[in-house]
Amino acid sequence: MTANLRVAEWLAPGAAARWVADQWFRLPPGPRPVEVPEGGTPFEVAWEHGVVRGTWWGDGPVVYLVHGWGGRGDQFGALVEPLVASGHRVVVFDAPSHGASDPGSYGRTSTTGLEFAKALDAVFTRFGPAQAVVAHSMGTLATLLALRFGWLGTERLVFVAPMSGYASTMDGFQAMLGFGPRIRRRVDARVWARVGLAPDQFELLSLWSGLEGPVPALVLHDLEDPQTSYKESRQAADAVGAEFVGTSGLGHNRILRDPAVVARIVGFLETPGRQDETRVTLPATA
Repeated sequence: MTANLRVAEWLAPGAAARWVADQWFRLPPGPRPVEVPEGGTPFEVAWEHGVVRGTWWGDGPVVYLVHGWGGRGDQFGALVEPLVASGHRVVVFDAPSHGASDPGSYGRTSTTGLEFAKALDAVFTRFGPAQAVVAHSMGTLATLLALRFGWLGTERLVFVAPMSGYASTMDGFQAMLGFGPRIRRRVDARVWARVGLAPDQFELLSLWSGLEGPVPALVLHDLEDPQTSYKESRQAADAVGAEFVGTSGLGHNRILRDPAVVARIVGFLETPGRQDETRVTLPATA
């Protein structure tokens, strides 16, 4: 397809941009379902384009677990029992067009970060204010959108392998497909027309720094993550004064079920007040 896009850069940039934008919004094949702890209670909540489905466990302060693009709520299975044991109500859900939830407004194979955020807001209205939100990958941007423009409120944030934003992620997508600036300008216009946001409203640091009041936060990211930028994640954490924990050898998804990472997240939520802003590297575990 790269050779075709190079030709289309000059002969048909508009048509090529339409195809590229469709690929950008197309969901990848989802991960296989992961076994979650028994004893959970299924729930459904309605939002403007259908029903979002999820599960909750335990009693106490609420912790929402927000998966990323192409993910599923059950990816957080390793966190459920430790958080319940520490006295929390744990809520996971599948975003629109993901897992067991209904399709979003663009069908079963597509959605947007804004739809993620609206779904999170709908779940929030069911379970109420959060002690914490733990979000992975693109789920971090959806969480920040819900905090900035929706009803969501939380006392703490935990971001795992956060997506840095549209611009750098699209840069990588552009490099992979090999299209040029004429197509890129049209792709950008199509993306923002669909999402309904300004470009700077889908950037990690811009959204995060715009929150009202400081929210204690922990960021965890793996050095070998092939999908999101460790460097940009650390820079954003430094800019807002969040704690940063680096790991090695866990990649983009396995980090969610690593025992040392799970323990670090639970410890952050259990510790009253603000933790020291130390930089710690956790080794990969088997």
